[in-house]
Amino acid sequence: SSRAAECDIPGLPCPRERLRRQLDTLIGLSVRRGGFRAWEYYFDFGGGRAPWISGMAQATGIQSLAFALKLGFLRDRHRTYSRFAYRSLGAYRRHAPIGVRTRGYRGGVHYLQYSFAPRLYIINAFLQTLVGLYDFGKIGRSETATRRFRQADPEARRELPDYDTGSWTRYSRGGAESKFVYHVFTTKFALRLCRRTKARAYCKYGRRFAEYLERRGGPRLSRAPAR
Repeated sequence: SSRAAECDIPGLPCPRERLRRQLDTLIGLSVRRGGFRAWEYYFDFGGGRAPWISGMAQATGIQSLAFALKLGFLRDRHRTYSRFAYRSLGAYRRHAPIGVRTRGYRGGVHYLQYSFAPRLYIINAFLQTLVGLYDFGKIGRSETATRRFRQADPEARRELPDYDTGSWTRYSRGGAESKFVYHVFTTKFALRLCRRTKARAYCKYGRRFAEYLERRGGPRLSRAPAR
């Protein structure tokens, strides 16, 4: 049956119709916000009032649609996924609180975890946002996604050292040490950016954060290239 069929990615079992429905549901959950498509949150949180959006969640949704473009059995939906992902990029053009764009504390462009908190800088969310934008830029051949990535990439590289305590990571700028799971996230996202861009800052700190994790008995994450 189609549920038991293999995807076009070697070695990846994939229930095709279920995946198609999930992607269509992902699109259906979005709303129009400030001239772009967005996935809104409808509960108050951390001093913010609903509805609000997350730069990380937005980019991960876009990234999911980008990966779907690699699957041949979804070819009939590729145009829909690509157009929708493109329409979601406006979140990175519009400033908070409508979008997630703000001025970073190092002077460049920063993308926020919470649209209602323009001065709360959370490194794991910022890095994953860049991963999602990079992937759609490459897979979807989106010049706009690549431009949004490049606009914020220098700020992320300048900020990254500030989250290194010498033995762990900070969750947010000037904040306490990350909880274990957020340290893992920051490490993984830095290493993913290292593999994609080969940028020195991502490689250096991704490896360093992985070493901190191992010292505390955490999992041994895949190491980045030497650079």
